[in-house]
Amino acid sequence: MCIRDRVLNDQFKIDEAIRFLEEHKSVAQFAENSLRKVMFRHPETGKLHLEPKNKWEALHASNPDKPIWEKAMNKEIRQFEEFKVWEELNDCDIPAGTKRLGTKWILKIKTGSDGQIEKFKARLCMLGNLQKEHVHYDPENVYSPVMSYDSFRTLLAIGAAADYELRSADISGAFLQGEIDKDIYIKHPGGKLDPTTGEPMTCKLMASAYGLKQSPKLFAKALQAEFKSGGLTSMIYDPCLYSATHTRQYLFDQLDESMKETHRKFVVEEPNKQEKLYVGVWVDDLSLCHSSSLIGDWFISHLRKRFVINEKATGELSYMLSARITRDRKNRILYMDQSAAITRVAEKCGLTDDKGRNFKSPMSTAPLTKHVEKSTDFDYLSIVGSLLHICGVSRPDCAFSVSCLARHSKTAGDEHVEALLRLVRYLYLTRYKAITYRGDVSKMHVPTVFENGVHPLDVNKENPTKLFVDSDFAGTGGRSTAGFVVFMNGGPVIWSSKLMKVAATSSSEAEIIAAVESVKTAVHFRALLEELGLCKVKHIDVYEDNLSCRMSAESLRCHKKARHYQAKLRYLQDVVQAGMIKFHQTKTTDMIADLFTKPLMSPDHHRLANTMLSELPEKIVQLSEEARVTPRPVTLVDDATSSNDCIIDLEGFEEKEDVSDTRSIGCQAIVQLQQKMSLAPRSKYEMDKWVSLMRRRRTNLT
Repeated sequence: MCIRDRVLNDQFKIDEAIRFLEEHKSVAQFAENSLRKVMFRHPETGKLHLEPKNKWEALHASNPDKPIWEKAMNKEIRQFEEFKVWEELNDCDIPAGTKRLGTKWILKIKTGSDGQIEKFKARLCMLGNLQKEHVHYDPENVYSPVMSYDSFRTLLAIGAAADYELRSADISGAFLQGEIDKDIYIKHPGGKLDPTTGEPMTCKLMASAYGLKQSPKLFAKALQAEFKSGGLTSMIYDPCLYSATHTRQYLFDQLDESMKETHRKFVVEEPNKQEKLYVGVWVDDLSLCHSSSLIGDWFISHLRKRFVINEKATGELSYMLSARITRDRKNRILYMDQSAAITRVAEKCGLTDDKGRNFKSPMSTAPLTKHVEKSTDFDYLSIVGSLLHICGVSRPDCAFSVSCLARHSKTAGDEHVEALLRLVRYLYLTRYKAITYRGDVSKMHVPTVFENGVHPLDVNKENPTKLFVDSDFAGTGGRSTAGFVVFMNGGPVIWSSKLMKVAATSSSEAEIIAAVESVKTAVHFRALLEELGLCKVKHIDVYEDNLSCRMSAESLRCHKKARHYQAKLRYLQDVVQAGMIKFHQTKTTDMIADLFTKPLMSPDHHRLANTMLSELPEKIVQLSEEARVTPRPVTLVDDATSSNDCIIDLEGFEEKEDVSDTRSIGCQAIVQLQQKMSLAPRSKYEMDKWVSLMRRRRTNLT
């Protein structure tokens, strides 16, 4: 077969395989699946790797990553054997009527703070969806609590202000180290057959495993027991925050002999001095904030007595919740940004082009239209979900925008997609903005007004905790939006932008309702700081721009116009009288929380956003740009016979003579084309362009 015939034959197969793309629904479904395919670049080899859907795709002979995934899967099996997760049984040992659970491989490519590949992760999971209530698990014991975003940022603010060490610890195979509470039987994961019957063997689980509904709770229970044995106390106001205080001599005595020599001199200086430790738990990832390396090493050694610690992931806290943490210990400054996560979302939407439109604000001031039903095939929910996480962790300046877009998730149209892409583009252009916590706020040299939370009316700069609260009036369907932000040590730790559940009849009522909700958070936060032993002031400063709200809260008068919300007002008055909060009158132009209540013009948005975020140092930005992954553009070989003709280079495609399913050939060819060109399709529009290109080429050749 000559080269021309081979090209025609391959082109004909592709053309037949993509006929299903002529249907609108098929195109939308195919584009949605393609949109979720993201290729990751390996930092050492520079090659791009595609995340497989299942083990059959990972272990296919044509997959160049097959040896990597085989190694990852074998490592997972060895871990199961090390923890003795299951025990092989004969059929006669199984209780009558017992339903065996199946297993499934989950394959993921893990990336670091720079967006590049860290490891190829293979996880063997039980099919927990087949479990029956009260037989395989108790429905009340399936949840594993995690610390809130607010608590995580509080730990960072504490570490920056007190110059404490910040460390991360990862427990390897966490869910395999819990004690199982039910008799559960599974099919042998390796497909091992019973020599007598020829059927797959049965295994009984001797420990918890990934995929079981109760595994998170079982691990959390084991972790809490180990913390308690080490003298750590769980906080009442956040059960996933723990604290411990021990003398240096006590910690030294508990250390292993191999570690004592490192800390001997430190302990001899002041053996009775107290060392503090704070631990935040996010499932199996632990964030440590401690006053010295002595208590940090003691805690890690204490965990090793019960759990297997991932030593590679244990060290200085630099990456958590998809956020990068960078510290300047000399100047006691800490930066937290999510540039890698924002870049991944922008790449998914195809908005990383430098020639794209530059937006100065995340949202237009024109309100979004509410539709009756969904009229777009765009992967709206996936992008909104990613942005909710980003704006909930490190980007308070876009909290109002993403909350507005989330309200239209079920009825999104082209207008909402355009607004969503604008927000993604804005985040990408400002991806190097970071939350900054400082050790000494009063010594900051800033050229703009109330930069980083230092408000011009703040006469008490020794108080590290401040709250700004605001509300609009009937801005969304007759209901008002309440917004507030809590600052600590120069940066925001808590913020909220939420549509009120009731309609306020006046601006004063809207401001009082917003103040009540924010003060609830402030009182809770103050109680948490007291529990951590960090609250040095008697009150939290609350900045309010509505005079009527402030006067109503500071007096005990009974207002007739406030009788329909008297209970809320009474709570606010009681908190003020108790001395927990102190109101300060603020100009409307200086109200930082205005950013959380309505879309603002670009100058106002930029001015208020700068009070919460600052630019990363140029050195960090340069390192990020060097490690940044940018997909190469599609390269096509021009045919010399016609300027309008393009040939797709099929070299390297697998040639199959006998194929029954032409549709699978087309999909396989397109995937191979993506890998060859180092590009995953970003939207259905690019897929349409590829389809038309293939068909045009076949027409020209014939």
